[in-house]
Amino acid sequence: MSINDLIEGVIIKRESLGVTRQQFSTILILGNLKANDETIKEYKSLREILVDFTSNTEEYKCASKIFLQQPSVSKVVIAQKKSLETWVECHNRSVASGIYAYCVIVANTIEGPVGDITDDELKALAEATEANEQIFAVNIVTGKELSLGGFFKGANYKRVVTIFKDANNDYPNAAIMGSILPKDPGTFNLSLLEVTGIQPALLSSAQKTLLETNNINYYEYFSNKTNPRVGANCGKVANGDDFRICYLKDWVTTTIKENLANLFLSVPFVPYNAFGFSLVSGAIMRALIEAANRNLVERVLSSDVIMPNLNTISQEDRIAGILNGVTFKFKLNYSIKKIGYIYGIVDVLSAE
Repeated sequence: MSINDLIEGVIIKRESLGVTRQQFSTILILGNLKANDETIKEYKSLREILVDFTSNTEEYKCASKIFLQQPSVSKVVIAQKKSLETWVECHNRSVASGIYAYCVIVANTIEGPVGDITDDELKALAEATEANEQIFAVNIVTGKELSLGGFFKGANYKRVVTIFKDANNDYPNAAIMGSILPKDPGTFNLSLLEVTGIQPALLSSAQKTLLETNNINYYEYFSNKTNPRVGANCGKVANGDDFRICYLKDWVTTTIKENLANLFLSVPFVPYNAFGFSLVSGAIMRALIEAANRNLVERVLSSDVIMPNLNTISQEDRIAGILNGVTFKFKLNYSIKKIGYIYGIVDVLSAE
């Protein structure tokens, strides 16, 4: 796996630290209630939100599901859509503001009265969040399993998380994302996740099959209707990949960015020679070792980070200070989710 495969063309340089891992738990709520003059604002508690929103607003309801989880996120960001603004324009304005959020949720009932967000607007937001390398958590209501959930699957979205919503729940997407994002990346699976503040859906086998076929996650009773969890066959993003893989790639990418940015900030001059190469490879290696220590990847070796041949670096790249061709490799450390066949041998003693 090449560093460019993960970082996807982002140039790491001294002038910008970029996204930090601490921002992974920040959730952006897009709303359409103009509550104050600040259309983009950070909130660290429900008490702060109540200054701008009443408890019956969609923005507050959505945020309450997020802050209810333990451990809780440190903050949410609410961006309020202006009257002549599209939802995508509202999202893009929040991105341009410099306030980063890893996950995006729309504070809207979706299946409610005229004026709520449409399917086409949700599809446009999925495209915008995918391009910005964010997670977009979308509620899917009955009747939308194919037209919306199936669309996201067919479009091969790698960062859209679809979650079934029934009439008994408000914002299961907010509750599930609020539960999973503050956790250490080596300690969870989205499947079988326990969440506070939402009711399990009572689904038939046919309904489960329809949801699972379209990679839509759902919350149900597990183990004799006493232990509600995200479904055992869930835990996926729209294209069918495990959510944990998407999160892992983002985590490793961001850790490498942090390490290299800190290298540039702490070392006044990183020379274009073997010593400079060792500093760069060491920064990448520390990120992989940390991932291995967190059980995200299997054991890594020093040979897993491969630097380009110094003699093949072009003069143009040297003058520009660009280092291309760095590669690294690792194996994902998957978790056990199911137990297959168990074989036992019974030794029967015969009477003598």
